[in-house]
Amino acid sequence: MNLQTYVTDLRSRLRESPVTQREIARLGGAEISFSWVSKFSTGALKNPSVASLTALERALDQATAAR
Repeated sequence: MNLQTYVTDLRSRLRESPVTQREIARLGGAEISFSWVSKFSTGALKNPSVASLTALERALDQATAAR
């Protein structure tokens, strides 16, 4: 999987998430903020860091596992 596909998949998962963006940010810990999650969701972040993307992926995994 290339990086663009990974980012697109994460963005889709975020939009389809059963929990709020605020909750995703909380689950992401210090690595991602609510503002970051909101901007990522809309595509406003053009070059997110790998660490932030990894934190988002973990947060989404936790959110879907809890449901």
